[in-house]
Amino acid sequence: MKPTLILIGLLVAAGILLYLHELRFRRTHPSEPEDKITDETETDSNGCSAACCAANEVCPSQILLENELKKEVTYYDDYELDAFSGRSAADYSEDEIEIFRNILYTLLPSDFLGWERSLKKRGIIMPGAIHDEFIDLYNSTQ
Repeated sequence: MKPTLILIGLLVAAGILLYLHELRFRRTHPSEPEDKITDETETDSNGCSAACCAANEVCPSQILLENELKKEVTYYDDYELDAFSGRSAADYSEDEIEIFRNILYTLLPSDFLGWERSLKKRGIIMPGAIHDEFIDLYNSTQ
């Protein structure tokens, strides 16, 4: 009976130590509050849903994107698009949309995905109309 009590005491002590360690870890590594997660189907610009990010400490999509961003950027004779870095898809004028369109229609079908990846690495978001045309062109070549 005495060895059983010793074993139970050790298990309780280990549980208390693990609990205290968890409290200390949470204090030094605070996470985002759960009330900030609004909709499980809502996705961020990297395609990661709130549910995905809530289930993982680091979003897998974000890891993949960061790994891609570390690689060297490939340009497709589109240096002028660097001026659009950081802008929203809805912020482009008709003349600026035409710049994207001219570049899109000069690409080889084999360059479509690489060009899209290049834009993402450079922080450039395609205008909505161009993105739709891009998807149509890409699908028509497959």
